[in-house]
Amino acid sequence: MNHRWTNQELEEATDLEIIEQCLADRKSTCTNYYTPLYRRLKAIEGRIKNLIDSGCEDIYGRSELKENEREVNILKHRIAYWYDEDIEIPEVEQEHIENMINKGSSQGELCYYHPERDEEIAGWWRIL
Repeated sequence: MNHRWTNQELEEATDLEIIEQCLADRKSTCTNYYTPLYRRLKAIEGRIKNLIDSGCEDIYGRSELKENEREVNILKHRIAYWYDEDIEIPEVEQEHIENMINKGSSQGELCYYHPERDEEIAGWWRIL
C-alpha cells in the first residue's frame, strides 16, 4: 500500500525518510520475494536504514555537528569530534583517526594523554 504524505509530514521528514518510505512502497508491490528487483530494493532499504540509524540527515550521508562537537578534515572526510574538555584535536589523535579510517572505521574513541597535567582526556570521533 502506498503511503499518502500530508504536507506536514513532507515538511518534517528528512530526504532519507522519504526515500525509505518510497522503497517500502515499491517493495510491497513485488509479488515474488526472489526476484532481482525485490532483493535489490531490500538491500537499498537496509543501507538507507543504516544511514538513518547512524544519524545521517541527508542523502549524501552527512549529518550536522551536535552540541559540543568540533570539525576537522582528515583523508577528505569531514570528522566530528569532542572531548570531555574543550580542547583542539592534537596531531597524534588526527593520525590515530587516519589509521582507523584506513582500517575501515567510521567512528571511534579518543583518549589523549595531556603530558603537562599528567592525565588522559577522553573523547569520541565520527565521520559526518
